[in-house]
Amino acid sequence: METLLEAYFDESGAHSDARVFVVSGYLAPAEKWEKFAYEWANMLSEANLTHWHQVDFAQRVREYSGWTEENRVKFMQGAVGIIKNTVNAGVSCGVNAMAFKELAIRLPLRPYAFCAMGCFKHLERWASDNSHRDPIVCVFESGAPGRGEVSNMVQELMSAEDGERLSFRISFRFETKKQFLPLQAADILAYECYKEALSGHIRGEVRGPRKSLVELGPTLFGGTFHTRAMLEEFIAKIANEP
Repeated sequence: METLLEAYFDESGAHSDARVFVVSGYLAPAEKWEKFAYEWANMLSEANLTHWHQVDFAQRVREYSGWTEENRVKFMQGAVGIIKNTVNAGVSCGVNAMAFKELAIRLPLRPYAFCAMGCFKHLERWASDNSHRDPIVCVFESGAPGRGEVSNMVQELMSAEDGERLSFRISFRFETKKQFLPLQAADILAYECYKEALSGHIRGEVRGPRKSLVELGPTLFGGTFHTRAMLEEFIAKIANEP
Protein backbone atom coordinates (compact mmCIF):
# COMPACT_ATOMS: atom_id res chain seq x y z
CA MET A 1 0.00 0.00 0.00
CA GLU A 2 1.34 3.40 -0.97
CA THR A 3 2.32 5.67 1.93
CA LEU A 4 1.66 9.32 1.20
CA LEU A 5 4.59 11.36 2.50
CA GLU A 6 4.49 15.13 2.84
CA ALA A 7 7.44 17.46 3.41
CA TYR A 8 6.90 21.02 4.67
CA PHE A 9 9.56 23.70 4.10
CA ASP A 10 10.30 27.18 5.36
CA GLU A 11 13.22 29.58 4.96
CA SER A 12 15.22 31.85 7.25
CA GLY A 13 17.47 34.76 6.28
CA ALA A 14 15.36 36.26 3.50
CA HIS A 15 16.01 39.87 4.61
CA SER A 16 18.29 41.82 2.29
CA ASP A 17 21.22 42.19 4.72
CA ALA A 18 21.22 38.54 5.88
CA ARG A 19 24.61 36.85 5.99
CA VAL A 20 23.08 33.36 5.84
CA PHE A 21 20.14 31.91 3.94
CA VAL A 22 18.60 28.57 4.91
CA VAL A 23 15.75 26.33 3.76
CA SER A 24 14.67 23.56 6.12
CA GLY A 25 11.82 21.11 6.25
CA TYR A 26 10.25 18.08 7.87
CA LEU A 27 9.02 14.85 6.28
CA ALA A 28 6.25 12.62 7.67
CA PRO A 29 3.29 10.50 6.51
CA ALA A 30 0.12 12.49 5.85
CA GLU A 31 -1.78 10.77 8.66
CA LYS A 32 0.94 11.77 11.14
CA TRP A 33 0.69 15.37 9.98
CA GLU A 34 -3.04 15.25 10.69
CA LYS A 35 -2.34 14.20 14.29
CA PHE A 36 0.38 16.84 14.50
CA ALA A 37 -2.03 19.58 13.39
CA TYR A 38 -4.54 18.59 16.07
CA GLU A 39 -1.94 18.56 18.85
CA TRP A 40 -0.23 21.72 17.63
CA ALA A 41 -3.50 23.64 17.42
CA ASN A 42 -4.36 22.61 20.99
CA MET A 43 -0.93 23.73 22.16
CA LEU A 44 -1.37 27.13 20.51
CA SER A 45 -4.88 27.52 21.92
CA GLU A 46 -3.73 26.77 25.47
CA ALA A 47 -1.07 29.48 25.09
CA ASN A 48 -3.56 31.96 23.57
CA LEU A 49 -1.56 32.10 20.33
CA THR A 50 -2.99 32.51 16.84
CA HIS A 51 0.03 30.83 15.26
CA TRP A 52 3.71 30.18 15.90
CA HIS A 53 6.49 32.44 14.62
CA GLN A 54 9.96 31.43 15.79
CA VAL A 55 11.69 34.78 15.17
CA ASP A 56 9.17 36.62 17.34
CA PHE A 57 9.46 33.95 20.03
CA ALA A 58 13.27 34.13 20.02
CA GLN A 59 13.24 37.94 20.16
CA ARG A 60 10.48 38.00 22.83
CA VAL A 61 8.27 40.39 20.87
CA ARG A 62 4.57 40.68 19.96
CA GLU A 63 2.59 37.77 21.41
CA TYR A 64 5.61 36.50 23.32
CA SER A 65 6.73 39.76 24.96
CA GLY A 66 5.31 38.99 28.41
CA TRP A 67 6.34 35.35 28.69
CA THR A 68 8.40 34.22 31.67
CA GLU A 69 11.46 32.08 31.06
CA GLU A 70 9.65 29.15 32.67
CA ASN A 71 6.76 29.49 30.21
CA ARG A 72 9.17 29.80 27.28
CA VAL A 73 11.04 26.63 28.22
CA LYS A 74 7.86 24.69 28.89
CA PHE A 75 6.28 25.71 25.60
CA MET A 76 9.36 24.92 23.53
CA GLN A 77 9.72 21.54 25.18
CA GLY A 78 6.12 20.78 24.26
CA ALA A 79 6.62 21.94 20.67
CA VAL A 80 9.79 19.87 20.24
CA GLY A 81 8.04 16.85 21.74
CA ILE A 82 5.21 17.05 19.20
CA ILE A 83 7.71 17.40 16.35
CA LYS A 84 9.78 14.42 17.51
CA ASN A 85 6.66 12.24 17.78
CA THR A 86 5.60 13.18 14.25
CA VAL A 87 8.43 13.42 11.76
CA ASN A 88 10.42 10.80 9.91
CA ALA A 89 13.23 13.17 8.99
CA GLY A 90 14.31 16.78 9.00
CA VAL A 91 16.45 18.22 6.19
CA SER A 92 18.21 21.54 5.79
CA CYS A 93 20.41 23.36 3.30
CA GLY A 94 22.01 26.77 3.75
CA VAL A 95 24.43 29.09 2.00
CA ASN A 96 26.77 31.94 2.80
CA ALA A 97 24.42 34.64 1.49
CA MET A 98 27.16 37.24 0.99
CA ALA A 99 29.29 34.87 -1.08
CA PHE A 100 26.22 33.75 -3.02
CA LYS A 101 25.45 37.34 -4.04
CA GLU A 102 29.01 37.88 -5.25
CA LEU A 103 29.01 34.61 -7.21
CA ALA A 104 25.37 34.76 -8.36
CA ILE A 105 26.13 35.50 -12.00
CA ARG A 106 27.93 32.14 -12.24
CA LEU A 107 25.30 30.13 -10.33
CA PRO A 108 22.31 28.52 -12.11
CA LEU A 109 19.80 29.18 -9.31
CA ARG A 110 19.01 31.86 -6.76
CA PRO A 111 19.37 31.08 -3.03
CA TYR A 112 15.88 29.72 -2.35
CA ALA A 113 15.80 27.32 -5.28
CA PHE A 114 19.45 26.35 -4.69
CA CYS A 115 18.74 25.47 -1.05
CA ALA A 116 15.46 23.74 -1.94
CA MET A 117 17.41 21.54 -4.34
CA GLY A 118 19.83 20.71 -1.53
CA CYS A 119 16.89 19.65 0.63
CA PHE A 120 15.55 17.49 -2.21
CA LYS A 121 18.92 15.72 -2.42
CA HIS A 122 18.72 14.92 1.30
CA LEU A 123 15.19 13.59 0.79
CA GLU A 124 16.50 11.50 -2.10
CA ARG A 125 19.09 9.91 0.21
CA TRP A 126 16.41 9.28 2.85
CA ALA A 127 14.15 7.67 0.23
CA SER A 128 17.00 5.44 -0.93
CA ASP A 129 17.91 4.43 2.63
CA ASN A 130 14.27 3.59 3.37
CA SER A 131 13.39 1.98 0.00
CA HIS A 132 10.73 4.61 -0.62
CA ARG A 133 9.81 5.07 -4.29
CA ASP A 134 6.40 6.72 -4.09
CA PRO A 135 5.92 10.45 -4.76
CA ILE A 136 6.54 12.98 -2.01
CA VAL A 137 4.32 16.04 -1.68
CA CYS A 138 6.45 19.12 -0.96
CA VAL A 139 4.72 22.14 0.58
CA PHE A 140 6.44 25.53 0.70
CA GLU A 141 5.48 28.63 2.64
CA SER A 142 3.50 30.87 0.30
CA GLY A 143 5.44 34.03 1.16
CA ALA A 144 8.77 32.48 0.21
CA PRO A 145 11.11 34.53 -2.01
CA GLY A 146 11.81 33.06 -5.42
CA ARG A 147 8.57 31.11 -5.48
CA GLY A 148 8.41 31.14 -9.27
CA GLU A 149 11.94 29.82 -9.62
CA VAL A 150 11.22 26.95 -7.24
CA SER A 151 8.15 26.07 -9.33
CA ASN A 152 10.19 26.10 -12.53
CA MET A 153 12.96 24.00 -10.97
CA VAL A 154 10.54 21.28 -9.81
CA GLN A 155 8.78 21.21 -13.18
CA GLU A 156 12.14 20.84 -14.93
CA LEU A 157 13.21 18.06 -12.56
CA MET A 158 10.03 16.13 -13.23
CA SER A 159 9.75 16.88 -16.95
CA ALA A 160 9.08 13.99 -19.30
CA GLU A 161 11.62 15.29 -21.84
CA ASP A 162 14.69 15.05 -19.68
CA GLY A 163 13.47 12.32 -17.38
CA GLU A 164 13.59 12.41 -13.60
CA ARG A 165 16.76 13.79 -12.06
CA LEU A 166 15.70 12.58 -8.63
CA SER A 167 14.92 9.00 -7.67
CA PHE A 168 11.38 9.94 -6.58
CA ARG A 169 8.69 12.16 -8.02
CA ILE A 170 7.71 15.46 -6.44
CA SER A 171 4.41 17.24 -6.41
CA PHE A 172 4.45 20.65 -4.82
CA ARG A 173 2.30 23.56 -3.72
CA PHE A 174 2.47 26.75 -1.66
CA GLU A 175 0.42 27.32 1.49
CA THR A 176 0.26 29.73 4.45
CA LYS A 177 1.67 29.03 7.91
CA LYS A 178 -1.55 29.96 9.67
CA GLN A 179 -3.61 27.42 7.73
CA PHE A 180 -1.01 24.64 7.36
CA LEU A 181 0.46 24.09 10.79
CA PRO A 182 3.31 21.75 9.75
CA LEU A 183 4.94 24.83 8.17
CA GLN A 184 5.30 26.20 11.70
CA ALA A 185 7.44 23.20 12.64
CA ALA A 186 9.60 23.88 9.57
CA ASP A 187 9.84 27.51 10.74
CA ILE A 188 11.45 26.38 14.01
CA LEU A 189 13.99 24.15 12.26
CA ALA A 190 14.87 26.81 9.67
CA TYR A 191 15.46 29.44 12.35
CA GLU A 192 17.62 27.14 14.48
CA CYS A 193 19.72 26.04 11.48
CA TYR A 194 20.07 29.70 10.45
CA LYS A 195 21.33 30.75 13.89
CA GLU A 196 23.73 27.80 14.06
CA ALA A 197 25.19 28.58 10.61
CA LEU A 198 25.49 32.28 11.44
CA SER A 199 27.44 31.66 14.64
CA GLY A 200 29.55 28.75 13.44
CA HIS A 201 30.24 29.40 9.75
CA ILE A 202 30.09 33.20 9.56
CA ARG A 203 31.14 34.50 12.97
CA GLY A 204 33.44 31.56 13.66
CA GLU A 205 32.29 31.20 17.26
CA VAL A 206 33.82 28.21 19.03
CA ARG A 207 31.18 26.64 21.22
CA GLY A 208 28.81 23.73 21.36
CA PRO A 209 25.65 23.70 19.23
CA ARG A 210 22.63 25.68 20.40
CA LYS A 211 20.68 23.85 23.09
CA SER A 212 17.46 24.25 21.11
CA LEU A 213 19.09 22.69 18.05
CA VAL A 214 20.46 19.85 20.17
CA GLU A 215 16.88 19.10 21.24
CA LEU A 216 15.85 18.91 17.58
CA GLY A 217 18.97 16.95 16.64
CA PRO A 218 17.35 13.50 16.56
CA THR A 219 14.87 14.77 13.94
CA LEU A 220 17.58 15.99 11.53
CA PHE A 221 18.46 13.47 8.82
CA GLY A 222 20.56 15.65 6.55
CA GLY A 223 22.00 19.14 6.75
CA THR A 224 24.39 21.02 4.45
CA PHE A 225 25.86 24.52 4.60
CA HIS A 226 27.60 25.85 1.47
CA THR A 227 30.57 28.04 2.31
CA ARG A 228 32.21 30.27 -0.29
CA ALA A 229 34.73 27.53 -1.06
CA MET A 230 31.96 24.99 -1.59
CA LEU A 231 30.07 27.36 -3.89
CA GLU A 232 33.23 27.93 -5.93
CA GLU A 233 33.74 24.15 -6.18
CA PHE A 234 30.14 23.78 -7.35
CA ILE A 235 30.66 26.45 -10.02
CA ALA A 236 33.83 24.75 -11.24
CA LYS A 237 32.02 21.41 -11.40
CA ILE A 238 29.11 22.64 -13.51
CA ALA A 239 31.53 24.55 -15.77
CA ASN A 240 33.26 21.27 -16.62
CA GLU A 241 30.07 19.34 -17.28
CA PRO A 242 29.40 18.54 -20.98
